[in-house]
Amino acid sequence: MHDKPFLRTLNIIADWIIRIVVLNVFMVVLTIPIVTFYAGYKAAYSLFVDYTEDKTTPLFRGFWENLKKDFWRDVGVGALFLILLAVGVLGAYNYLRMLQNDEGNVLYTLGFLITAGFSLLFIMTMIYSVTVLYIAPEISLKNLFKVSLVVTGKYFFRSIVVIIITIAPVFLMISPMLMPIFVFVGLSVPLVLNVLLMRKPRRFLRGENKSV
Repeated sequence: MHDKPFLRTLNIIADWIIRIVVLNVFMVVLTIPIVTFYAGYKAAYSLFVDYTEDKTTPLFRGFWENLKKDFWRDVGVGALFLILLAVGVLGAYNYLRMLQNDEGNVLYTLGFLITAGFSLLFIMTMIYSVTVLYIAPEISLKNLFKVSLVVTGKYFFRSIVVIIITIAPVFLMISPMLMPIFVFVGLSVPLVLNVLLMRKPRRFLRGENKSV
C-alpha cells in the first residue's frame, strides 16, 4: 500500500523524462533544415501544454498530428520570422562594426540601439506567436504579429525571463562536451519552463481572466 504513491511518482517522473528526451530529439532533427524548426517547436509546445494540464495525448502520434497540422503555414511564419530577425541582427552587427571604427558617432550608436532593440523585440514576438497560434490557430498573419506584440508588452518582465530561457540552449552548442545535453534535453527543458510561464498569457488570450 505504501509503495503505490512512490511507484506512481516514479512513473510520472519516467513519463516526463521520456517526453522531454523524445520531443527534444524531434526538435533537434527539425532544426537541421532550419525553416522547419518553428513548426517542430510549435508542435512540441502544444504537447507540453497538454502534459502540464494532465492530458494523456499520445507522444508520437500527438507530435506528428500537431506537426502536420498547418505545417506549411508554420514553415512560412517561421521563415518570415527568421528573415526579419536576420535583417535586424545583421543591421546591429554592421552598426557595431562602424562604431568600432568611429567611436562616439551618435548616428551609429542610435542605429545600433534601434536595430538591436528591433531584434530583441522580434525574438519576443516570435516566442509569443507560438502561444497565440496555440490559442487561435486560424488567426491572420497581420493579427498574429499584432496580438503577439500586445501580449509581449502586457507581460514585459515575464517576456524578458522567457527570452533568456529560450536563448540559453545556444550556449550549449559552444562546447562539444555540452552538445549531448543540447541534443537530449537542451530544447525541451527551456520549452517546458516557457509553457509554465505562459499560463497567464494563455488565460488572457482565452479571455478566462481579464485581470491577469
